[in-house]
Amino acid sequence: MWAAVNGILQSGPPRAGDRLVNTQGLDITQLAKTPIGRRALPALPKYVAVAESIRAQITSGEYRAGDKLPAERQIAADFGIAYCTARQAVGLLVQEGLVERRHGHGTFAADPAESEARRARLDRAPATIALVGFENACDESSVSAYWEWRYRLYQGVVEACFAHGVRCEARELSVSDEDPRALRDSLAGIGGIILGKICIPEEEVRVLRAAGIPVVSHGNYAPGVCSLVWIDKAGGVRDAFRYLIGLGHRDIGFIDHARQTRAAEERLQAYRDALAEAGIPIRPELRVAAEHSREPQGREAALRLLKLDQPPTAIFALADLLAIGAMDAAKSLGLRVPEDVALVGNDDISVAATSDPPLTTMHTPYREAGRTAVDVLLGHMNGLYADPQTRILSKHLVIRGSCGGAESREGSAAD
Repeated sequence: MWAAVNGILQSGPPRAGDRLVNTQGLDITQLAKTPIGRRALPALPKYVAVAESIRAQITSGEYRAGDKLPAERQIAADFGIAYCTARQAVGLLVQEGLVERRHGHGTFAADPAESEARRARLDRAPATIALVGFENACDESSVSAYWEWRYRLYQGVVEACFAHGVRCEARELSVSDEDPRALRDSLAGIGGIILGKICIPEEEVRVLRAAGIPVVSHGNYAPGVCSLVWIDKAGGVRDAFRYLIGLGHRDIGFIDHARQTRAAEERLQAYRDALAEAGIPIRPELRVAAEHSREPQGREAALRLLKLDQPPTAIFALADLLAIGAMDAAKSLGLRVPEDVALVGNDDISVAATSDPPLTTMHTPYREAGRTAVDVLLGHMNGLYADPQTRILSKHLVIRGSCGGAESREGSAAD
């Protein structure tokens, strides 16, 4: 099996439909006898080879169902790989159901028989997954923040499809409720749809589901319209303000988006809650709305805040580019970051790590969201789920040099 897998990798880039992870027919006897971290890794992507090695120990019985696995940092040290690679390997096994993460307790082995049955059910789906709303996923000419998060989401989707041996392709939709049969015929071979954003009305999503086509969306549709994989962005706002409050700040600026949506209302409430729980009164003038998530708008918003009679000592911006624009504004006024004003951004795009100083930010797990969307959709396609599902992913803080706190050792985590 290793030779077959290596042959795929050596013959060129993986193709849609190629199977990357498949232990059927693999002799794991010798591999399983070797402790984690002391094995020669095959010519596979590192995270896949690490996952295969851990899988061998579980399927051989070295780890029984319920046994706790080494921490991801320990796995990284044992294999001599990056922490994010170890996390990706464990994430692949979680996706397969071979291990499970228990919040606050660690990662544990699951029953291999149940995991294999689950994988078999998932792998019965030969139909193609249609990707809608990913048109800018590989267009670096678009605004970097928009391009990058869509690319991460797209990357997670493609990785998961590849791991399960399922084809995926970008599609455009023309949905009409006049003839569901004609709609189904026009989507022949499509087993399900992943929406990268809210790109079609809810009524059309309902038409698709009525025609027997499952839909999973990253967009914020109302509950019950379709399955949702969404990120707790309001929780990220709350955590960012809690962190700045914990550093001693009480006058904290908030550069928000101007768009009025349900998500915007949730973010605003999270902001209010964080201040209220710390006993900090709300100063309306410390919240400024930006029309676009770009540096010029961040600079303009920050200048309004920093020129107040009682300016903020810290600013949280709802996008990294807004925060970088705010950093430029502070410097133009002769202020030092973070000594005079602390800055925290949001999303953890690549430029956040290279700004001067590097930007503390809330990391958004778009790549994990893409993988999770495929997992949920395959569940629908194989009859595991009948009703719409909801999966909620959390953001986490990546501490760098722009806020004055102790810098995170792990930096940005790959999701």
